[in-house]
Amino acid sequence: MADIFVNIAPYFKLSLLLGTSLIILCWLSYFVRFVYQQEVKVLTSLYTSYIVYSVSILFWVLSNAYFHSSLLVGLGDDAGILMARAANIFSYMAFVCAFHFSCKVTSEYKNHQLPKWQWGLIGLATLYSVPINLMSGYTVIGIDITAQSDFILHFGSGTPLFFFTILLFFFLTLSNLFWYGLKKSQIKRLKVTYMAAGIIIFMISTTLVHLFATLILNDFSMTWLPPALSISELLFMGYAVVCNRFYSWRYLLHIGSSLALTLGVYFTFLAWSFDGFNMQEEAFELVLLGALMVIGTWRLTWKVARSISSVLIYGSIKDPTDKIAGLVDDFQTSTEQAMEKLAGILHVDKALLVLDANSNDLYSSVLNQTRSALLVKEVEYEVSSQPNTKLHAIRDKMLKSNTAMILPLHDKQDTLSYFIMSSGKRDGSLFTNEEISALQKLLKKAWPYIHNERKVQHSQAMAKSIAHEMRNPLAQVQLHLEKISELTARFPETTPNLANEEWTDLEARLAQEINRGRDAIQRGNLLIDATLHEAHDLYLNQDSLGYYSVVELINKALDDYAYGSEAFTSRVQFEPEEQDYLVHANDTMFSFILFNLLRNALHYFDDYPKSYIEIKLKTGEKFNQILFKDYGPGIDPKVVERIFDDFFTHQKYDGSGLGLSYCKRVMTLFDGSIHCQSVYGKFTEFKLVFPKVASNVRRENDDSNLVDTNSLRDYLAGVQLPESSIKEGIQVLVTDDNKGQRALTRIYLEQLGAMVHEAENGLQAVKFVEKHPVDIVFMDIQMPVLDGLAATKQIKLLKPTLPVIALSGESGKREIDKINQLMDGRLSKPTSKQLLDKTIRQYF
Repeated sequence: MADIFVNIAPYFKLSLLLGTSLIILCWLSYFVRFVYQQEVKVLTSLYTSYIVYSVSILFWVLSNAYFHSSLLVGLGDDAGILMARAANIFSYMAFVCAFHFSCKVTSEYKNHQLPKWQWGLIGLATLYSVPINLMSGYTVIGIDITAQSDFILHFGSGTPLFFFTILLFFFLTLSNLFWYGLKKSQIKRLKVTYMAAGIIIFMISTTLVHLFATLILNDFSMTWLPPALSISELLFMGYAVVCNRFYSWRYLLHIGSSLALTLGVYFTFLAWSFDGFNMQEEAFELVLLGALMVIGTWRLTWKVARSISSVLIYGSIKDPTDKIAGLVDDFQTSTEQAMEKLAGILHVDKALLVLDANSNDLYSSVLNQTRSALLVKEVEYEVSSQPNTKLHAIRDKMLKSNTAMILPLHDKQDTLSYFIMSSGKRDGSLFTNEEISALQKLLKKAWPYIHNERKVQHSQAMAKSIAHEMRNPLAQVQLHLEKISELTARFPETTPNLANEEWTDLEARLAQEINRGRDAIQRGNLLIDATLHEAHDLYLNQDSLGYYSVVELINKALDDYAYGSEAFTSRVQFEPEEQDYLVHANDTMFSFILFNLLRNALHYFDDYPKSYIEIKLKTGEKFNQILFKDYGPGIDPKVVERIFDDFFTHQKYDGSGLGLSYCKRVMTLFDGSIHCQSVYGKFTEFKLVFPKVASNVRRENDDSNLVDTNSLRDYLAGVQLPESSIKEGIQVLVTDDNKGQRALTRIYLEQLGAMVHEAENGLQAVKFVEKHPVDIVFMDIQMPVLDGLAATKQIKLLKPTLPVIALSGESGKREIDKINQLMDGRLSKPTSKQLLDKTIRQYF
């Protein structure tokens, strides 16, 4: 095995050097293109210096490749001596260009002009080093060639001083970068660090091999190593010139060690294979086996090696980039929680999602161009390097808002839609390139979830606004009903000529209409609550359920549904063939389910004139069923399994895709289920399955609050609580910006015997409490001038024990949590007299 390595070593060295040359050429072409695109005249001389330096490195590498090729033996001693002298000159040029480049970087003069003493030093050293390598008898005076890559050079009297000159430029270059790095910004210090790292690798290897190994030890076996390592200096320095954003050293060490561990596994396998195989007879089998092993195990080996490296370097099985990438699942659940986790991973105080990129024109105008991110340190560096009015404005705005990073989110059409804005790191360090890259990949994957959550938030806000506006007219209707009740109580006095039977009939009809009005208001408020609960992903609880006759529920829903025409009504058939049974449900939500099924079926009635709906009941030992059968177009078999999914809709362009999914959730609340069976082109049947209810359970509407039609006066007397139900003269403050809501609440409270005061907003409420005695406050939340939560905070500072009860239509989890933390109770509006009485009784 040792003989095999000896035989392939020259070819390996030559391949490495030629590969290095190819990489340098590719990098140079990219660098030249980059300089051309930048069009920065101030830095042109710096770029030119780097390009000259790169070319000198390239020639030095190629001149060294000569000694590891067959030309060394073929062309003989004289050619070998010439190439050795050429290699010395190119090596000297590389060191001088590195020093010249460091002087350009650190120069504070315009256009990076070098001071005269630096030019003088370069000129004197060049006048000595180049001629002694061109003339014979001073540096390389002879060569002994044994084989390819196997040679010994003989040096002349001028060699020590020549190597001393190279060593001098090495220390001067490091000295330049060191002093420059102490005085400048973080980015400049980081640039210097990268440059110094590349120079140290290159110059130390060159000094050790060329000075000590060859000159002192007379060992030339490692002369290929410095040229091969020169690529590190070239790439590090070029990377520092081109970029303002860098990978962290820990991450580079992490990737390097992961790669070393991975390659180590395969080299170990190859070494074992060399011992176990006959290379001459089984070379093909060995190569094939090695290729199959690498292809089949590369992903797993790399993953394990990376995990081991991460534990050693970061103390965790996942490195920061893996942790950032793993946040995509958190964005799917909650953007807010994902942003909190992101702030923790980045070690920043806050990371915010800005949902309106268009409102930040200054940032948008830059990020819509070529920039992938805005980092305040990068902007500061660019401002110091080149005049740019827009960059000055961006820097000032970011510093003023304590923003260190802005990342753009683009939609599918590559239009800027949102921003991620973050404060600076707690330890003052810079954001690294691996973090920015990982964030950009994360945001690309998370954008659909962020966008969908944004749409849901819009829908929630709209539902909240609509519900808030709907409650006000409902309160007006309820207010008018209460006034009608008061007026009808005086009918016998105002209409004495009415016959007794006429009065009884009028009394019954009025009672019936009042009941229907109140019932409609109750259903409307329940539907509002259901809408808001659904919008905020909150569900009804078991407390809202009661026991109802399924026949009565179905008849009521069919009567209440708004059909398009009488013809449509006649095509809906309800045939309770089996006996009636009880269901444990919420009557309003049950109606909502039936409304959805009716609406979906009636949608096709115009296109299918012969279609009709058939509703039947079916009882069983453990479960009862409602069979809702629509003899219409049926459902495509390809989509029938998806109809209960959220946001799924098929051939209905005005639908939200939420109706049937909500029906499924409500049926789950009822401890039941809903299923669909369809024959395309014939019918669609929905089965609503309810658990069987014991016959001895008392029905909910057996104890209802329906008005007794025998006597309206008895009813009115019955619903009015005795005046002694609460303490006489309790001082109550009602705060609401809606006049109708305040008037309704006032009527109920005055009927309960309270002294009522009113305020139109939170500020008026605070001032009233400050100057007048108040026993209890009913407070709306959304109000102008000062909202209910802010007003409650101030009231609690004035009178900590004063009960403040929320009287609002809020249903969002966050709003309810704030109400529960700050206020003493909560009532939905429009409320009822019974709930107001119950609430006041808790405190008095």
